[in-house]
Amino acid sequence: MKKTLWLIFLSLCVFLFSACGSDHGTASDTSDGTGSFLSVTEKVFPDAPPTLTVVFGEEQITAWRGTYSWETKNALGIGQAVCADSMHPIDIMKELPIVTAGEDCAFVFDAPPDSMTVRRYPLGMMPSYENYETIIVEGSNISLSEGAALYEVIAKWEMSDKTYSGEVHYAFRIE
Repeated sequence: MKKTLWLIFLSLCVFLFSACGSDHGTASDTSDGTGSFLSVTEKVFPDAPPTLTVVFGEEQITAWRGTYSWETKNALGIGQAVCADSMHPIDIMKELPIVTAGEDCAFVFDAPPDSMTVRRYPLGMMPSYENYETIIVEGSNISLSEGAALYEVIAKWEMSDKTYSGEVHYAFRIE
C-alpha cells in the first residue's frame, strides 16, 4: 500500500513539474519570430490597460505604465472599473526605459487609442512638473527632439462600440 501511494505521489510531482516547466508562451514574449511585435499583456487585454511599445529603428522598449483608469463591460453590460495611481514619471525618472536620442519612433498599442497627448519634459538641472511642451503626434509616429527628456504619453479610449475604455499614462525617457 505504501509503495502504491508513493508511486502516485511521485507521478503527480513529475506531472506538476513538467507542466510548470513547459513554455506555452509567456507574458514577456515580444516577438513571434516573424518580425511582428507581440504585446506583453496580450493575454489579459482588454481586461487590463493596453501596453505601449515604443519602436525606434530596429529596437523596441515597453513604456512604463503609470496612473490609469480602466473600465470593461461584458456581453450583459455588466462592467467593472479599476483606478490605479502612481508616482509622477519625474519622481521615478531613473527607472524609466530609455530610447536613443534623435530617433524617429512609432507607438504600438494593443489597441489604438481614440486620442493621445504627448508631453516632453526637458531634463535639465531640475525637471519640473509644470515645465513641459505638448508634442503633436500624427498617426502613431513621433520624432524625438535632441537632448535628454522625459516623455509622458496620455492615451484615451472611448467606449462606443467597444467593451473597454479608459485613460492611461505611459512614460519613457531619451538621453
